[in-house]
Amino acid sequence: MSVERDWWYEGEATHAGVAAAFRAVRPGDAEALKDRLRAECTRLLGKAHRAPPALVDVVLASGDVELQLALAEAEFAGTAALCALARLGRPELGRALCTFRRNDWDRAEVMAAVMAAADPTDPGWRAPDGLVPWLVEGDHVFRHELLYTPFGEVLAATLVRIGSRMPPDLLLDRVRGLRELVGPAEFADFVRRAREEEDELGHPGLLARIDEEPAGPPGPTGLWLLATGRARTERGSTVIDWDLVRAEQVRNPLPAPVLTRLVMEPDCPEDLVREAYRHDRAGTARLAHRLPDDLSVDPELEHDPKWWPEFIRRRQRCGWLSAERVLAEIAPAVDALRCLDADEPGNRRAIAELVAPLGADRAAWAAVYTRLGAYGGSSAALVTDVLAARTVSGAGPDDIARGDVVPVGVTPDHLARDATHAGSPGSPASADAARAGFLTLFRAAPQHVRDALVPDLDLPTLRDVLASPSTNAATRARITAVHGRRVYLARAMCAEQVPESVEELLDLDDPDVNAVLFRDAPLTDAQRVRVLAGVDRHGERGAVPTTDDLLETLSRLSLIERKRHLMTGLFSGDPRVVRLILRRTRVHTAAAASRMLVAIWERGGADAVRALLDDVTPPARQGRTAAPPFDAEVARYVREALAEPDGLDRMRRYAATAGDPAHVVAEIRRGSDAIRYLTHEGIPIPWPELVAARAVRPLTLGPVDALVQRPDCPREILLDGLRFRPNAYTGRASWVRDSIERGTLTVRDISAHCAPAGMALMLTMGVPITKDPQEHERWIVRDLRAAGAIDRLGDSVQTWTIAIRMLPEFPGTLLELLDTVAAIVAVGQ
Repeated sequence: MSVERDWWYEGEATHAGVAAAFRAVRPGDAEALKDRLRAECTRLLGKAHRAPPALVDVVLASGDVELQLALAEAEFAGTAALCALARLGRPELGRALCTFRRNDWDRAEVMAAVMAAADPTDPGWRAPDGLVPWLVEGDHVFRHELLYTPFGEVLAATLVRIGSRMPPDLLLDRVRGLRELVGPAEFADFVRRAREEEDELGHPGLLARIDEEPAGPPGPTGLWLLATGRARTERGSTVIDWDLVRAEQVRNPLPAPVLTRLVMEPDCPEDLVREAYRHDRAGTARLAHRLPDDLSVDPELEHDPKWWPEFIRRRQRCGWLSAERVLAEIAPAVDALRCLDADEPGNRRAIAELVAPLGADRAAWAAVYTRLGAYGGSSAALVTDVLAARTVSGAGPDDIARGDVVPVGVTPDHLARDATHAGSPGSPASADAARAGFLTLFRAAPQHVRDALVPDLDLPTLRDVLASPSTNAATRARITAVHGRRVYLARAMCAEQVPESVEELLDLDDPDVNAVLFRDAPLTDAQRVRVLAGVDRHGERGAVPTTDDLLETLSRLSLIERKRHLMTGLFSGDPRVVRLILRRTRVHTAAAASRMLVAIWERGGADAVRALLDDVTPPARQGRTAAPPFDAEVARYVREALAEPDGLDRMRRYAATAGDPAHVVAEIRRGSDAIRYLTHEGIPIPWPELVAARAVRPLTLGPVDALVQRPDCPREILLDGLRFRPNAYTGRASWVRDSIERGTLTVRDISAHCAPAGMALMLTMGVPITKDPQEHERWIVRDLRAAGAIDRLGDSVQTWTIAIRMLPEFPGTLLELLDTVAAIVAVGQ
């Protein structure tokens, strides 16, 4: 009997088998196993990132050119393995090792290793299909690694291609190196062609210095960077002669990426920093070790919120950009304030000095807050403008609260307003930025000023003040005394809260607080049920009214990302909540629909149920009957119950029957859609009854595939999932890894229950178990041995060869395969 195979199964199963075999056999037998499984090893080496280290070591140690070439040509081969191949000095591998790879730095390292190990007297390098003709005659990007090649013709071609971009001293050194690699006639011909055809390699007069005694080494090591336009060095690790860099910049202007790299050096001269800044403002500002003072606050530099604050903070830490300069020179003001950490003592002093002239003038502070988001000047200029306007207006500190003042051309009726005036109209981001900037100023003000401003703080600002750990007890007490209930609303707006805080706010039984909590706070599903059902702290349903704001939040919930939040109100018994849910989505299960109607009946009576049915049932259309957005049988039954005096009791019995475990198990057997509906609609999976039912009549693939994805799935159904051949390479098998990490499955379970055997090996030896290859290597081998999989087959090359050859066609589990192979070997002995 053979296993039904997907197109990829045979190759992937064989790869997993070969990987397992090389982990199992004795080190001394790896060579024999490689010879037995030559074709399989060749294919596996093509996927070098999955080849076991034992196989790679055998290939490196052997003289097997075919297998070494397979490893060299692998696109994702590791740099260490490729460099080890390069150090073998085999010309047959040269072209494969020097071809394009995804990581260009790896290619550079490998190419350098090839050139270092190559023997120029070996004719294989110059064979028609060898590396030397391929480099010289092909259209390649010549690299600095080739400047120290042992092949004269390769060095000559490299100098012709990139000589004009090389520093003079370095070029002259390499031309002298070429003279040592080729004969006098060849070198003279190169010099003649360089003068006549190549304009002396872009350096007129340079070749006349060939015979001069070198004054020293060919320039500083940092000039590698200039010669190649790239460098793989740490900042400060190279010694750069900046005079030579300047000379090269005059002779042949450096590319912008090279300049940007150079400005990272601590001693990079200012003129080069300015030149880099001229080509790449943002890159230079982000990477330069130091910027000239006039560039550090360039108002034309784009203030990218992803890096601009760190840019300013880094320069503050370097000690050359003070908080006073940030406040006085950087614009707009909202950006400057975002860059300053108000908890840092130096910054706090500077900000306190900035706002000191404002005193406790509430109108002046209102004008600062109002103008901050849209103000284009610096923070210091903003304060100056506000004070000038206050002097002209002459308004008293209480005028702003009455709305009698129009400071600086805007209308701050009170700071207790939504800050959408900040920035461009209707821009939430501008409002948030303005509020954050205002809070930076507020926190630096003296305590008596903060106390004076507390009555004017709006809810979002109260939220941020209360959420800040730097807010002291005095300010918190002042806020509570002044704002009372609004403090709870502000706390409810905090997106990050400890569970005890959420429970405290829920126990207030305040409908407005509940609405804000549902919108902003990290509630659990049980807490969302409590809010939507109006349950008070004593457990009474419907005691806390549902506000229009709460319904508005429900109407805006995304059905893609937050449908679960919406469905927590399904059994609330509140007709307004349920009506909104039914207008947005359909209730598919009879258990959920009947529970929903019973809850409404219990809370609002039969009239509430009738009104809901009339409201959510669309009008009949031609060829279609009118039906509400839930199970048609439930709709028919509830209408009949509404006509009976004991209708509520009848509906309760119906709901109990629909929610009975046997009925839910029957729903589950319908497939993955039914399970998804049960989950979304709050119907729990009756796991004990389902496990018992599957023992009588097994579940089919659809339900099992959906159930195993759940973190609470029991072990028995997880084993069913293994028997249904989980696909290790579609991402659907992540549940196997998750179950092993939770301890509900073991690797032995995979070996004993997953069929076919190739799939079991793919799961245990492949990517789905762990993303870390080294960790994978450590624990998979250990667990396979603990599971008896490796020990059962032993370390015999013969038995593993038979197992791998049988693997693609074998339909049973991995342990069954190992038992079969062991029996075959026993018969042959």
